[in-house]
Amino acid sequence: MGRAEQRVPRVLGAVLLIVAGAIHLVELPEQETIGLAAGFALSGLATVAGALLLLTRGPRLGWLLGGAAAALTFIGYVLTRSVGLPRIDEDDIGNWLEPLGVVSLIVEALAVAFAIWALTDQYGITTQYAVAEIKAVIPGLTSQEP
Repeated sequence: MGRAEQRVPRVLGAVLLIVAGAIHLVELPEQETIGLAAGFALSGLATVAGALLLLTRGPRLGWLLGGAAAALTFIGYVLTRSVGLPRIDEDDIGNWLEPLGVVSLIVEALAVAFAIWALTDQYGITTQYAVAEIKAVIPGLTSQEP
């Protein structure tokens, strides 16, 4: 068993990802542009999906999906606060201390750090592990199928 499969880090990672997802799903209705709304929805859904994978039979997929979603969301926050993004609310430029945004940054940074830690053990995230975990979490697939 590698670091990605250890119970305590999986639970902590899932909690972090659920918090990150909840923040974005709660804030979703307040988004003024379709771009921000889409980003918030995708971030919320991907982090929650990552958390669910961590709590089931797909921990490496969960770390990969959840960590990537958290990293992309973190980058999105930095971009919207620094240089802005085309067709995205430019009123956020310079608004670094929005309370839920700060909490989100902290939670996402921790989730990314946990994911990197979990996926950089001797087992990593190989095609073999990915296929095995996909078969484990999708009903009807068995290890005998290609």
